[in-house]
Amino acid sequence: TNYELGLKTQTADRLLTAEVTAFLTDWKDIQLLVQVEGFGVNTNGPSARSKGVELNLTLNPARGLSLYANGSYVDAHLTRDAPAMVGGLRGDPLPYNPKWQSTVGANYDHPQRATLRARAGLSWHYTGARRSDFDPVNGQRRLDGFSQVDAHAGLDFGRFRIDAFARNLTDARGIVNIGFFGSPTGDLAASVIRPRSFGLALGMSY
Repeated sequence: TNYELGLKTQTADRLLTAEVTAFLTDWKDIQLLVQVEGFGVNTNGPSARSKGVELNLTLNPARGLSLYANGSYVDAHLTRDAPAMVGGLRGDPLPYNPKWQSTVGANYDHPQRATLRARAGLSWHYTGARRSDFDPVNGQRRLDGFSQVDAHAGLDFGRFRIDAFARNLTDARGIVNIGFFGSPTGDLAASVIRPRSFGLALGMSY
């Protein structure tokens, strides 16, 4: 069952656009990951609740330039104890749900000449601390928050397009997921964000 209330508005000159949304979600028999005889399966857990606020702002201070920021606060947790095989207790946070997330960035898109258009952008994204899947033996593990910075630039000329991009400029090592099954030594597999990378893309319209 979902409840949502929001407001979207902008100034008369469209310089600033703002949107805010508050929401509340109640779950019954929420699906959760468990380990059964060495296999990871989904099973129905108890009830859970997610509530929070999301905010989006866009500022257009000059022709072709757009500045934006968005963020959210989400509190998602069990509202009853889960079955023993799951391991979660009332009040425990739902797996991999960051309470805080935010993005700040800028984009530039402006024609330079009749047949030439330039584009560029820079963004910073933050993902807050999270907890892993429920575990009846070891409990949930804490995953630290992390940030990522991305950039791109490109040109359109006639039918052709060229784009250069950089991902994760600071080479952050944010963990997005850890394996449900550990090794006999207690080690766990982890999935991390893509390391610093650069690329170039070419395109043609026809």
